[in-house]
Amino acid sequence: MEVFKITIFCNFTPKNLKVKMIRLSYFFIALLFVSCDYFQKSNKNQKQDLDTIINLKKVDTSPYFEDCKHLIDQEKTNCFRQVMQRKITNLLQNYSDISTISIDKKVILFLKIDKKGKVSISDIKPSEFIEKNIPNFENYIKKSVDSLPKLYPALKRGIPVTTQYKMPIHIKTN
Repeated sequence: MEVFKITIFCNFTPKNLKVKMIRLSYFFIALLFVSCDYFQKSNKNQKQDLDTIINLKKVDTSPYFEDCKHLIDQEKTNCFRQVMQRKITNLLQNYSDISTISIDKKVILFLKIDKKGKVSISDIKPSEFIEKNIPNFENYIKKSVDSLPKLYPALKRGIPVTTQYKMPIHIKTN
């Protein structure tokens, strides 16, 4: 019986070729399983930005001051608004420009509370009377907001998030 030889790069016998092909198949299958990790998308580069502005109606817990910590849901939201109103109004009354004029006006504040609880003013809409009679009013508001006590941020699924508020502040002096 004559041995049949196939010449590719080396001389292989049919029996030897079958063993080599099986080993080569195992090698490619192992390589396929090992290299599958290289084709998956990396989650490290796809961090979800949680510092987005979320509507108050969509957060699980609205921002709150220490005074409101013990309350729940809507009571906590109402307490936050009342405390914010009271503290800003009280702080504004310390300025002589404001305390000497008789005022009974409403100012609209657009506040942004970041995920660390820091309050910043996006916009202020004072009445014409306030703009005309109190030229430094915006600075007073900014100083008042900066001196607010510790504020806890809003939570969405247990994660602190940034929120925006349109808050009317009633300023009344005698």
